[in-house]
Amino acid sequence: MTLNIDSVGEYTFHQEHEMLKDVKTDPYHHSNNKWRITPDKFEKKKELNQRMNNFLTHYKYLLSSASERPNSKIRLKHSLGILKIFDGGLGLKEEDDIPTDWLHSYFSDSQAVDMYKDINKHFRGKVIKGNQ
Repeated sequence: MTLNIDSVGEYTFHQEHEMLKDVKTDPYHHSNNKWRITPDKFEKKKELNQRMNNFLTHYKYLLSSASERPNSKIRLKHSLGILKIFDGGLGLKEEDDIPTDWLHSYFSDSQAVDMYKDINKHFRGKVIKGNQ
């Protein structure tokens, strides 16, 4: 597809990979990226949990889409958050390493840190195994 914008230029877009079977499982589908929208008011616990679940769903689809597409590289540049992927596992970053962009996706940094602590408690001592 080519797009011409007067006095700006011509842009050409091309498809790199086939779409996923279900577009709603694309990690960048709008429904999987609500965690990025900074609220304009203090959030209640239920809203915070929904935000965290949306963030985790984004990562779930980010990882699963890599196994469905021919190019299995996982790029986290636009999905920075509290999770870290390392050889053979998935974990949480240290609290001191939480990206500023992730903190600022919450109404306040304190709410973001509270959610970090909650998710840390939730996963502490658990092992999540993938398909083997």
